[in-house]
Amino acid sequence: MVNTLRPTQGLSLLFGLLLFIFAGINSTQAALPASSAIASQLEKLKPDDTSPSTQALREAYEKTKSALESLHDLEQRTQTLNEQIARQPEELQKLRDQLAQPPQELDLSAAINDVDHLEQQVIQTKAELVQQEQLRDELDKAVQKNDEQLINLRAELAHLKQSPPPSENLGSDLPDNLREARRTLEEVLTQEQAKRAQTLELELLVLPGENELSQLRLALARRKVSQLSDALDKMQSALGRQRRDELESTLASVQPAPDDLPEPLAKVSQQNQSDSDVLRRLVRDLETSNNRQRDLESRLSQIGERYRLVQQQLELDIPQLSADLHRFARQLIRPIDLETTRADISRLRLAKLNGDRDLLNTKQLKADPPDEVKALDQDALDQYDRIMENRVRLLEQIQQSRQQLINVRSQMLSTQQQINEQLQQARTLVDQHLLWQPTIAPISGQWLSDLFQGLGQLRDRLAEFNSEISLLRGQLPFWLVIAIPLLLAVLSVMLRRYFKANRERWHDNIGRVTQDRFSRTLKLLVGAPIIAAPIPVLALLLHSDLNPAHPLHDPISPLLLVIAAFVFIAQCIRGWLTTPYGLLSAHLDIPVQLCRILNREVQILCFVSLPLLAGLIIADGIEEQALLSSGGRLLFLLLTLTLTRFWWVMWKTSNAFNQLSSEPRWWQDSRLWIGGMIGFNLVMFGLGLAGFLFGALFLMLIFAVVILQVALVFMFYRLGVRWLLVEERRLAFKQALEKRAEQLAARENQEEEAPVEENYYDLKTISLQTRTLLKISSIALLVLGLWLTMGDALPTLHILDRVPLWNTYQSTPDGQVLEAITLADIAGGLLILGLTLLAAYNLPGLVELLVLRHINLTPGSNFAITTLLKYSLILVGTMSGVSQFGLEWSKLQWLVAALGVGLGFGLQEIVANFVSGIILLFEKPIRIGDTVTIGDVTGNVSRIQIRATTLVDWDNKEVIIPNKTFITERLINWSLTDATTRIVLTVGAAYGSDTQKVKELLIQAAEEHPEVLEDPEPSAYFRAFGESSLDFDLRVYVSRMEDRIPVTDGLNHRIDQLFKDAGIEIAFPQLDVHLFRTPPNVTKS
Repeated sequence: MVNTLRPTQGLSLLFGLLLFIFAGINSTQAALPASSAIASQLEKLKPDDTSPSTQALREAYEKTKSALESLHDLEQRTQTLNEQIARQPEELQKLRDQLAQPPQELDLSAAINDVDHLEQQVIQTKAELVQQEQLRDELDKAVQKNDEQLINLRAELAHLKQSPPPSENLGSDLPDNLREARRTLEEVLTQEQAKRAQTLELELLVLPGENELSQLRLALARRKVSQLSDALDKMQSALGRQRRDELESTLASVQPAPDDLPEPLAKVSQQNQSDSDVLRRLVRDLETSNNRQRDLESRLSQIGERYRLVQQQLELDIPQLSADLHRFARQLIRPIDLETTRADISRLRLAKLNGDRDLLNTKQLKADPPDEVKALDQDALDQYDRIMENRVRLLEQIQQSRQQLINVRSQMLSTQQQINEQLQQARTLVDQHLLWQPTIAPISGQWLSDLFQGLGQLRDRLAEFNSEISLLRGQLPFWLVIAIPLLLAVLSVMLRRYFKANRERWHDNIGRVTQDRFSRTLKLLVGAPIIAAPIPVLALLLHSDLNPAHPLHDPISPLLLVIAAFVFIAQCIRGWLTTPYGLLSAHLDIPVQLCRILNREVQILCFVSLPLLAGLIIADGIEEQALLSSGGRLLFLLLTLTLTRFWWVMWKTSNAFNQLSSEPRWWQDSRLWIGGMIGFNLVMFGLGLAGFLFGALFLMLIFAVVILQVALVFMFYRLGVRWLLVEERRLAFKQALEKRAEQLAARENQEEEAPVEENYYDLKTISLQTRTLLKISSIALLVLGLWLTMGDALPTLHILDRVPLWNTYQSTPDGQVLEAITLADIAGGLLILGLTLLAAYNLPGLVELLVLRHINLTPGSNFAITTLLKYSLILVGTMSGVSQFGLEWSKLQWLVAALGVGLGFGLQEIVANFVSGIILLFEKPIRIGDTVTIGDVTGNVSRIQIRATTLVDWDNKEVIIPNKTFITERLINWSLTDATTRIVLTVGAAYGSDTQKVKELLIQAAEEHPEVLEDPEPSAYFRAFGESSLDFDLRVYVSRMEDRIPVTDGLNHRIDQLFKDAGIEIAFPQLDVHLFRTPPNVTKS
């Protein structure tokens, strides 16, 4: 007869066998030194002895000591595991017995009739339920951890057994003590390796039992959670019944007021009746909120269980998991709106505050009745006391119900927050794995039979359309659903007629400065979406009113969204591509032939792809695998072929695309990009055959959104160019009118040439800056759109956040926090610095066009404003970019101060010029176009920069003068406030001339010259008796600096002519020479 062993007996025998084997192993171990003995040997070594032999001996002792300590720990771990193996059979049997016994029912009889006791019991049960749920989750994680640990321990044990035994260098040339120390170390390491292997084997023996224990405890925890949930439902139902009974008891005491009741008492009785209705409503709301809370808790539990199940399936790499993931994604409802619950809680708290005030007033009125009540007889007073007593009880019950309702709503808010967090985690899990899982099996020979089977399933599901449940919830009035699209349709017809009547005239006015308007371009841009709005708005209204309980809600909901999107896009593109007077062809300079081809092909693409995509959505929403793998796959393949045909037509018109760029480079060749799109759609066709329908459709959707973004950014750039052209033409026209006015004024004044205005805008520079800024803005807008669209779909980009370069302490309200500076921070900082520099050097042109040209500023003010703006942008951008590197101003201020002191001495001239430049820009002692004299240099100011200022002298040479010179030296500004200057001519008349006549002739010459100002009037003075002449000064004033030399020349000619006619001689220097000659007969002494 064969005896069978129970599991506990088998484990006992196995444990005894292991003890016998391990005892034999321990008996064969050589005697090892104690850790204290090794420590004493270390203490004997002199600390200051650094010889190689002593260092090697110290290292051997330290390793031996560490190995002995590890061996001791392993022996303790082995003993613990042996004890654990010995306890497992008894613990397993005990848990099996507990699980085999029926669960004990909770005794609720004591609390079933006591509301307060029942409420306390509900709170305690909820707390215990939370603890059991936490225990269940911990045990669930422990079971998963045991499975992973089992694999890791087996791998570690295999690696340890394959590792060679430790060996040390025991050469004969070593000192005896070192060789002995290394031999001891080798023995200890060998024993430690053997003990580690023994410990791993014991852990492998323990793990199955521990896993079974965890599973039994998990089963008990789940049963306890279910038991507590059922008991909680019973208690809450009983609590609801008790509250309803209390409500009926309270309301029964509130009787309707008799007809003969005095007026003060009748008024209070009516208030009691009104408050009774409030109490009934509060009790109903409380019961509804309790039911809602139970539903939320159940939903939270279901989402958590489903999330853990899907997570385990992903870890086990189960094939054909995409269907489960897709089904799980459908179960993920939208995040719950928390604001409604918060508003309800706030409203209840406010009502409770008002109720406390009413209750206090009622108690005061009960204790001290008003005078009109005191005037009644005793029977009325007794009746008043009874009514007020009922009112106090009623208000207390209302306040209690409000507090209970606040508590339940607060629990609802907490549960809703947990649901939203769980939904976010679940969506992240689905998004990370659903894309790369096959949706259906690869195509096979059963495709045709699956198609017929799927069509039958589709027919059965469509029969549910006649369900008794309404497809629409009816929350939106039917007239509103119809009226809004009808109003938009009327507006659409009116806009169509308006554009049709004016488009040709707007096109003819393009390029005419006085008639062209950019607002007309904006009208065509905004008008197309309005014209396209009626059908999409109708679809969106129907979508918002769909009933989630209807069987066909899942396929119809995305179908309406797709219809709205396709119709809106198709109609917008149709409106913008209208030829020959549409937005793109007439205003944005797109070839008419290209617009016609694009319009035709986009309409064909949209209205062919819409039914294919709609059928694919229906096949996916039916949730029948046969229909999706046959009919859904067929529709997807037809969709990819439709897209391939569209791009093939675009390939044939690639030359028209290439003409959109004035200087196309190789990477701008449209054939390169269109060829890539053709190849991409063919790859998607292959993925559809392989079964990756969802992943392929997702990638196609991403690329469609990217293409739309590129098209919109292209339109944005063309709109910017159009606006710049209009503004530049207006600015050039304005300058031409101003110059024309100056020329006419010069002719009226009989001037030979018009004066030169120094404050004209440099149109070429402005155009270059604004176009550069427009290109940068377009690229930045495109990059931002691509990041928002594809950032989550490209996990490679998130790797930058996981590459730390260094750590730095950041100041926070909680103190200093250590944060890592990653590669993403460096890239962001460099991007900020680059964009800052580009904006600083190109933004001034845009500011000129947008702001400054509309303001009447003094000469040079424009340059001062744009210069300060440029340097402000550089300063702010530099600080923002540097902060991304972990450098804060609080840390840099001392370094900046030290550098400031150092630079103040080493670069004091540069710093002085920099500060002087800022002073010049603010105080404006000189401006662009001013005529100044600094030192021996006179000229016109052409540029004021932050370090130096450029003058153009009378020889047309550019003289660069440091800004410090204008602040520290004597500066003459000939045109700062008044360009009028004085000319002083010195004339010398011969002795004997009539001085009064000379003065009259000088005044006559000045008055006859047209450039000499009458106010101040010319003046002549007899200044001095010279050595050879009578010296006279003629002082005249001219209005401009450039008139000084021509006026001086003219006056000199006229004075010479007048003096000749009057017989006045202009004196010339005379020299009397006295010669003395020595007689011949006189000799030198």
